[in-house]
Amino acid sequence: MLMMPLGWLYSGAMRARNWFFDQKIVRIEKLPVPVVSVGNLTVGGTGKTPIVADLVQWSQQQQIPVGVISRGYKGKGNFDRALRVSSQVSDTVIGGDEPTMLARRFPQVPVYVHPDRVLAGRGLLAQHQVRWLIADDAFQHRRLKRDLNIVVFDASAPLDQLHPLPVGRARESLSALKRADFVVLTKTNLASPQLVKAWRTVVSDWMTPARLVECSYELEGWFLGGGPTNIQPASRVWLVSGIGNPQAFEDMIKASGVEVVGHSRFVDHHPYGGKDVEKIIQVFKNSQASHLITTSKDLTKLGAFPELAGILVEARLGLKWGSGRERLINELSRLVR
Repeated sequence: MLMMPLGWLYSGAMRARNWFFDQKIVRIEKLPVPVVSVGNLTVGGTGKTPIVADLVQWSQQQQIPVGVISRGYKGKGNFDRALRVSSQVSDTVIGGDEPTMLARRFPQVPVYVHPDRVLAGRGLLAQHQVRWLIADDAFQHRRLKRDLNIVVFDASAPLDQLHPLPVGRARESLSALKRADFVVLTKTNLASPQLVKAWRTVVSDWMTPARLVECSYELEGWFLGGGPTNIQPASRVWLVSGIGNPQAFEDMIKASGVEVVGHSRFVDHHPYGGKDVEKIIQVFKNSQASHLITTSKDLTKLGAFPELAGILVEARLGLKWGSGRERLINELSRLVR
């Protein structure tokens, strides 16, 4: 209750900011190619990056050149200009862990970062010929004109996170969904049917059923040293993660049939250091687990430590789409073609 006045103040500031953009008092910049934003209303892991990866993969399958722009959150660059994210393994992630993960998975796709997405887009387009851009986590970056807005919610998260910061985790109120073209509910397989139904009800006040898309997270496979590997069902495993929703990651690993004997949890975007790695290895050995498993996002940093080579397994996520994806893809196809 003591935090509620701060929440009201934050909400008021965001409404005022959006009013300036809506009234065209603040200039909105348009880039020469279509821009699709994949963002959210809440802070933390909602599952945006797997959706970005899915759209990149679709574009590659259609042989339509695409680029990705991002803020580069928690990156180490000085950002005097837009930076292309390297696909090389390093313990210093210049462009942030999610853009680095995308650059490594799709090395032929240019991924550029800058706190100003307009500058990121201009920097990318100056060096690469692409037909469209995906703006990762850019729903609140109103200065960049976008042609399609996709907003992502984690269906396994409690609804009370929709309270405004700092009371809850909401950057904006649900009324901001008036700017959205599609809403995607992720991780529906990790949530109870009652919670998924509650999310549908909340979103339905602002989004027609035709614009609501659902998807579940599935384990695409295990990867060791960049190549596929096997983990037998009922194997004892230890997890390590620094993500927004570690419980969802743990639930997904358990659903694959292995036994999770422990989980080293770090804060989202944690900058791993040598002492962290020593502790991780120690608890892993003490647990007598057969495999040490991490997320694709955490691998962007942990993969740079030689002492983890040969033992750190990546659990790569894939999406299983429910109803609505075809409508989204049809609209995206019309836009980028």
